[in-house]
Amino acid sequence: MVYIMNDDNPTAPDKEYFERLLVGYQDFGFDRKYLDEAVLRINKNKKRQ
Repeated sequence: MVYIMNDDNPTAPDKEYFERLLVGYQDFGFDRKYLDEAVLRINKNKKRQ
């Protein structure tokens, strides 16, 4: 699965969408650390702006 965002200003997904992503990651045995790291990176970049 690939999600491509065509925006130069990425934002974190809303809570419901993030929860659906987590369910998918759990269903397929993916490591959720990648989702968590992405959200942390987005929030960190928001604070810099």
